[in-house]
Order: sequence, then C-alpha cells, then structure tokens
Amino acid sequence: MAPAGPGAPGADVVSGMQQRPVANRLHRCTMETDMDASAQPSPSDAELVRRTLGGEREAFGELVRRHERVVGLLALQRVGCRALAEDVVQDSFLKAFVRLETLSDPSRFAPWLYGIAFRASVDALRRRQRETRRRAHSIDAVGEAGGPAEPATAQPSGFEAAWRGERDRLLLEALGRLEDPYRLVLTLRYYRHMRYREIAQHLGEPPGTVANRLHRAVAKLRALLAPRLEGRPER
Repeated sequence: MAPAGPGAPGADVVSGMQQRPVANRLHRCTMETDMDASAQPSPSDAELVRRTLGGEREAFGELVRRHERVVGLLALQRVGCRALAEDVVQDSFLKAFVRLETLSDPSRFAPWLYGIAFRASVDALRRRQRETRRRAHSIDAVGEAGGPAEPATAQPSGFEAAWRGERDRLLLEALGRLEDPYRLVLTLRYYRHMRYREIAQHLGEPPGTVANRLHRAVAKLRALLAPRLEGRPER
C-alpha cells in the first residue's frame, strides 16, 4: 500500500519539513563529524523503509533526519544557490515518500534517494533557466515598447551565503562541476567523514570500487581547482 495521501502515516512528517526551514540545516552542513551515536543501535534504512510502508509515522522522519545533510550538500553543490537547494531538498524527500513502495530493495534507500536528489537538482536548474529567459524576454519587451528596462537584480551567491572565504567558494563550485558519482563519494568521505567501508556499505558497492572512484574524483577536483587557486585562467 502506498504511503502517500492526506492523513496517510508519515504524511505529516513530510509536510512538517516546511515548518522546519531547510536553511537552518544547510548552513550547518560543515566538515564536522556527527555526534557519537547513542548506545542503542539505530535501525537500518531498510528497517525504517519497511516501518514507513507499514504505517509508522516516525520512521520516515528518521530517514529524513539521517540523510537530509548529505542531500542538502549535494543540492547546494549542484545548483549553487541556497534558496534553490532548499527547494531541491524538500522536493527530493517528498518524491521519495510518494514513491517509496517502488523501491525494490529497501537496503538501497540511500543511493536511490541521492538519485532522486540529482534529478531534482537538474530539474530545478532547468526551471530557473526558463524563468531567467522569461524574465529577460519580458524586460526586452518593455524596453522595445519605450518603457524603462530595469536591470535584473543579481541574486546573492548560495556559496557565499553558506561558506565564507574564496577557497571554500571555489571548492564548492568545483564540486558542482563534477559528475554526480564523483561528487557523491567526495561528499560522503570529506564532509561526512565516512570510511571507505562505510561508504561502500552505504552505497551497496565493493570497497575497491569506492576507493577507485574516490581516487579519480580527487584527481578531477584537483584539475579543476589548480588553475583557480594558482591564479591562472582555466584552459
């Protein structure tokens, strides 16, 4: 039975995200490690998925709390604007909740969710580009009609709003230019401080595959950053 619909178990958890601003969580997405887990073992993602589908209201809320920081970072790196990243986080968890029964392997919830977030980020960028073109067309039309064409107001950079400092800004910008699989392993390793074995278990992939991908990701990131950090124009 699908978990969606008004009054359905867990629906209030998803809608409650609107009352708990994502911005308050995104700006805390730093390179600090998470607090030590309590003595009680936490339920696995698979168990929480099964509980959600079984009607437990709190189970999906725990999935949100567990993964929202990574989803927020991935969204911010991709779209480059905190306000837009907040929309992506909201949209990603709503879609995950509605489509939860389509997840064939509950133990693969994390990579499945990240895939939703990647696609939601791309969709958000496309919507913003369409809106930008529409506004530009409207401004041009007003100018051609003889009215004053007001300059578009520059939006504050999401990178600058989230992290201070030129190097941090360049790092996030470079991360946003990487392919999704590379950006994901870098985020899990260096922002969440997960070990190779933990990342492998998290993504359901062999540790060797994760290590090789991380090695390539670091090389690609260095290639993107080197010209900028050394003050040379990119080739």
